[in-house]
Amino acid sequence: MAYCGLRWGEAIGLQVKDIDFVKRRINVNRNAVEVGSQIEVGTPKSYKVRSVPFPAFLLPGLSDECRDKPATALVFADRFGNHLKRTRVSLGTRSWFLTALTTQAYHG
Repeated sequence: MAYCGLRWGEAIGLQVKDIDFVKRRINVNRNAVEVGSQIEVGTPKSYKVRSVPFPAFLLPGLSDECRDKPATALVFADRFGNHLKRTRVSLGTRSWFLTALTTQAYHG
């Protein structure tokens, strides 16, 4: 997300068909927002559809995420193929953000 300037909701709303691997561009067409315990899919912020470049070093990882998935499948999905949800910080769990920070610090 950091290398492309995507918001969380834009990233979890990406479908395979939104990625142009030849031109290395991501077409941001939708936004998935968590409202209570539900995911609501709509337009991006300010209703602006856009295309953003992604660096070449992300190509292998994105290709792996999309391999063998249909065009309308989510790029980043949970194990059931549904939208990812932000993990709430509570007793005995860690958020995705804290896990990412710890992993980055460790692998630095």
